[in-house]
Amino acid sequence: MKKRMCRTISATMPIFLCMGALAMALVENDALAADLALPTEDELVSNLDLTCHKVDGEVKPPIRELTIRHLNPVLQDMGFKDEKIELYEMNQLCVPVAKNQVKPPSPAYEFIEWIDLACYQAKSNTSQQADLFLEHRNPVLKKMGLPNEEVVMFDLQQLCVPVMKNGVKPPDSVRWLVEHVDVACYDIDSIGDFFPFDLQLTHLNPVLQELGFKEQRIVAYRPEQLCVPVMKNDRIPPKEALEIVQWIDFEKYAVDPGQNTPFIPLKLGHLNPLFQQSDAFEVKVLENQALAVPVKKNLKPPFVWWH
Repeated sequence: MKKRMCRTISATMPIFLCMGALAMALVENDALAADLALPTEDELVSNLDLTCHKVDGEVKPPIRELTIRHLNPVLQDMGFKDEKIELYEMNQLCVPVAKNQVKPPSPAYEFIEWIDLACYQAKSNTSQQADLFLEHRNPVLKKMGLPNEEVVMFDLQQLCVPVMKNGVKPPDSVRWLVEHVDVACYDIDSIGDFFPFDLQLTHLNPVLQELGFKEQRIVAYRPEQLCVPVMKNDRIPPKEALEIVQWIDFEKYAVDPGQNTPFIPLKLGHLNPLFQQSDAFEVKVLENQALAVPVKKNLKPPFVWWH
């Protein structure tokens, strides 16, 4: 686009004036990006809900083996160690949604709408277990009165990493954060009673909105996984991103989708710096399998642990 702009302008003005105009345009773009306010940790994480769809296609991981390190301060305090893991085929695509037509507030919305995660089956060579007390963070679920839960977190099942869809990249003003949202999902046993709840889901991602993804009513009936933030191969997120992503914890519920999703083909590309040189790949999006909702572990308030 920059070269086309210079070709168009240079026919009527000297090249140094063309480059000056281009520099001014870049400054203006940077100013627009700077105008986007940064949401607080609570604003973003509390409103970040993902619906996870089954995908069709044998999508191999961009790398087979890697090391993950836990970022969440609660698990750090509990002594969770680095884990060498193996990745297998992709089995879910998780995309952002609003519940019961309650959309995230701005400026959290402008970040959340671009958080899409490709989830790969995973196994760890380290056996780690944690007894945790979970509290729901999302305002809609809190208003519904969902109880706090005691869970036991154990075997690693998935690694979910950020992707873009159909070549549409997140704006630079949000990408610096979105590209570092990596979560490892573990099996959990939930202690105590649980009652199913139904929700109306509305897709937030611009690409899926343009493809006509409709609102969908689902019933969530059983918590199955806890997904917690990690970094890969000692690649520490930038400080500003880390202060938020270290608190992204999801509880994933199995759902009854109510109606089948049509086969929707998508072309995905990796956003995380470790994988972004990988080739784009195609998947078909199938029915909704899970709902990932934000939780707080052991009622511990956020704070910055990495300096």
